Amino acid sequence: MSAAVTSVDSIPQVLSGLRTAFNSGKTKSLKWRKEQLEGLLLLFDEQKNLFASAAKADFHRPEHETLMFDCASIRSECVYALNHIDEWVKDEKKSDALLFANMDKYVQSEPYGVSLIIGAWNYPFLVTLVPLVGSIAA
Repeated sequence: MSAAVTSVDSIPQVLSGLRTAFNSGKTKSLKWRKEQLEGLLLLFDEQKNLFASAAKADFHRPEHETLMFDCASIRSECVYALNHIDEWVKDEKKSDALLFANMDKYVQSEPYGVSLIIGAWNYPFLVTLVPLVGSIAA
């Protein structure tokens, strides 16, 4: 879930909305996270020329540079995350003291909550959306 902040005064309201969405449990499901990653992948497949045109208009970056570095990198991160997310969320079996050897012990990965991603002006897609892939997957 993303939210636009239009002023500093709106930050608490936006953050509250994001926390409410997280606390609802909607964003925790593996299915939901995969759908978001697939949507981001589709966005960069379908709209890569729009991103390239925007970068060219904003700071005169050659379109092929945006396509090659930004769009291809984000797309690659999405594919990587989709290919590995099932492994990442799997319970990790642990063993410890002999006293507890007959018990099954697991570490379960759980999402922490809302995250903040701060981008940069010179590569706004790459340095903002690559961390977004990890944030969604986590």
